[in-house]
Amino acid sequence: MKRVQKIHKWAALLAGTQFLIWIATGLYFNLVDHERIAGHQYLSHNAMGHGESPRIEPGRLAEIGPLLAQLEPAQRITLTEVAGRPTYKVEHERRLYAHFAQSITLIDAYTGEPFTIDAPLARTLAKESYTGPGQIIDVTFFQHPPREMAREQNPVWRVQLADDLNTRVYVEALSGRIAGHKNKHTYEAQWMFMLHFMDYLGQGSFNNPFMWLFGFIVLWLSGSGLYWTLVKVHEGDYRLSLAKRSHALTLVQGDTEQRLDAPANASLLSVLQSQSIPVQSGCGGGGSCGLCKVRLSNDVRIKSAERAHLSEQEQAQGYRLACQHRSNETDRLELSGDNLLKTQTLTLVASRFLTPEIKELRFKAESALAYRAGAHVQFLIPAGRVASHPVPVPEAFACRWKSQCKGFFPHGPIQRSYSIANTADESKELVFTVKFHRAPGDPFPPGIGSAYLCNLPVGAKVQASLPVEEFGAALGQHEMILIGAGSGIAPLRSLLMERIGQRDCTKRISLYYGAREACDLVYVDELHQLAEQHNHFRFYPSLSQPNDQWQGHRGYAQHHAFDNLDEHQIREGQFYLCGPAAMMAQTTERLRALGVAERRIHSTQFGPTVVREQPLSADSRV
Repeated sequence: MKRVQKIHKWAALLAGTQFLIWIATGLYFNLVDHERIAGHQYLSHNAMGHGESPRIEPGRLAEIGPLLAQLEPAQRITLTEVAGRPTYKVEHERRLYAHFAQSITLIDAYTGEPFTIDAPLARTLAKESYTGPGQIIDVTFFQHPPREMAREQNPVWRVQLADDLNTRVYVEALSGRIAGHKNKHTYEAQWMFMLHFMDYLGQGSFNNPFMWLFGFIVLWLSGSGLYWTLVKVHEGDYRLSLAKRSHALTLVQGDTEQRLDAPANASLLSVLQSQSIPVQSGCGGGGSCGLCKVRLSNDVRIKSAERAHLSEQEQAQGYRLACQHRSNETDRLELSGDNLLKTQTLTLVASRFLTPEIKELRFKAESALAYRAGAHVQFLIPAGRVASHPVPVPEAFACRWKSQCKGFFPHGPIQRSYSIANTADESKELVFTVKFHRAPGDPFPPGIGSAYLCNLPVGAKVQASLPVEEFGAALGQHEMILIGAGSGIAPLRSLLMERIGQRDCTKRISLYYGAREACDLVYVDELHQLAEQHNHFRFYPSLSQPNDQWQGHRGYAQHHAFDNLDEHQIREGQFYLCGPAAMMAQTTERLRALGVAERRIHSTQFGPTVVREQPLSADSRV
């Protein structure tokens, strides 16, 4: 046992040291200028294959068949250009990556004469790839590339230039490919890569003996730790208690007390929701909204989310966020009426597919509602079971759902939040765009909230909160830049309709909206029509996976927005974001880097809103 402990501690020291190295090098790679350490300061954009297509005159091309008869069998033939010379590149052995050992013959595509990359040609290729002020001072051939090109397995020419960075251009000697640019900064990155990938043998790969050894050490560390734990349990040093499966809680609401039998380690928010107690929660348990306030004893530890959302006075009085604490942390909790949802009954009056996965749901309220554009409501979904697929699926979208497994999944009572896609009017209607979140695979359920709502029949009634106004347009006259994706269009459409309806407001409005394919764009015809009717509104749709017929922007909506932003928008515009969490995080970070103040960046959550003690779900609040 002592030997196991000793080896375990030394193995933990080695593993811990390497983890610290990974943290340090990981921070380095995240903080440094990648262009600088990659040696790309003077690298031409055309050098890495991003330039114009070869300028070929088809009538002058030599017949390739007779030329191949004189060579080894070819696996691939490419018509390309080497230093302005049309060239047949004949690959005799096809490799997965360009830096793997190759067998290549280059043939002049006009004369049919084979040629090789010699020193003068290497100079020409290097100069074409170089945009700096330096002149070439040396050209050296390496049958085996030097250490700084450790990954390269083909012979190379090193072309040295006299500039402020000591730039070195490596030209692969078989095909003329620019293998890389190196300079004085790349030495720094080379050391960091060596430490990060444990590449102490200079192989240029993380798949090396030291990494294998480290994997074995960690595996042994895990096994010895498990063995050590089991021994401690056997000796009575650790006590495992699995008997207590529930915990009694006393819920105080005004003058009434109620006993709740809660799972021993469930969050207080999920306990309240499972008892159909409609406590407010805008983020589904993530701690980002600060709405689910309850009062506990003062000795319950204060979490970071509570320091952000609760005043010092509230903290001292014992107020906490229900989503941040477990049922076994307290025996008593108080809930005031201010923290309960004020509910209404909504009746579904229309349900239609807008895209293969997004439905427009129109509900009628019992009375007209007043709310600002951008508001959302929380649906109180009763316990039951949901289908893993929409019923029925329109014929036009059936192909998208053929591979979806069909089944029904039971669930407990839950709450889900969705943004309103229209503005308040006299019709009493609330419009939502709800994406049906597919089951990730058998035996997992689909998004419970979306599956329930998307399969509601017309005429069905559902309980929901009154509109909650957490997201809305800033006051005053200002330019609006709306950036969204998927069903995140809902609150942005509401903001747009509200602003266009204000006749005295003629400030520019720009909407950048993205989806995968054209059929996934929501309200696209309506938005194009609005852009034609209102000169101050511009609509910019983008597709990340377009087909050949798509004539619009290709890529992500946020990238399109940053390509188009002008100085006035950056300096004074108000930005409104709704889309996938990664998109909003990336956009917010970029806006901050451009100097946009926090008060001019507005976003509403588009992501998981599931209380994790409930069945697995992929719902989004949109």
